[in-house]
Amino acid sequence: MSNNKVIKEIRKKIKETMNTYIDKYDVRGKLESKGDIFYENGNDGTDFDWKVNGRTSEFYTFFGEEPKMGFCKITVEADGYIRVWVYPNGEIKPTEKEEVFIGEDKAKLFAAFLYFNADNRGIWDESIDHIDFDNQLTKQNISDFNFLMED
Repeated sequence: MSNNKVIKEIRKKIKETMNTYIDKYDVRGKLESKGDIFYENGNDGTDFDWKVNGRTSEFYTFFGEEPKMGFCKITVEADGYIRVWVYPNGEIKPTEKEEVFIGEDKAKLFAAFLYFNADNRGIWDESIDHIDFDNQLTKQNISDFNFLMED
């Protein structure tokens, strides 16, 4: 399977999961940008979160009111899981959690893709629609990302 196909599969899973919970709790009209998914990499960056926290930065859908409260949070983790937390009323503790295993290699590939196609392109805390998922991840990109993670 090509790198790009894996990356698009994970993106599709994130979108499907978010939409499932948005529909389940009937909150689309209450969400920022009608449920856009934001990649919240601006605090630490993908490389830091992967190396130190063992996961990508968070993907969020937010309620449209201030203060900005998350409805659904998703991370892709180094152990190969996509983890989901749902906060249907902006609670501090999630009311639902879900895990989907995709494999460690796919998860790391996705983290490398985000690093090169979001962080390195200056896309911070934006809708994932601003990330060009048609960009190809090169073998050199993967090698460079692995090198960054070694220290």
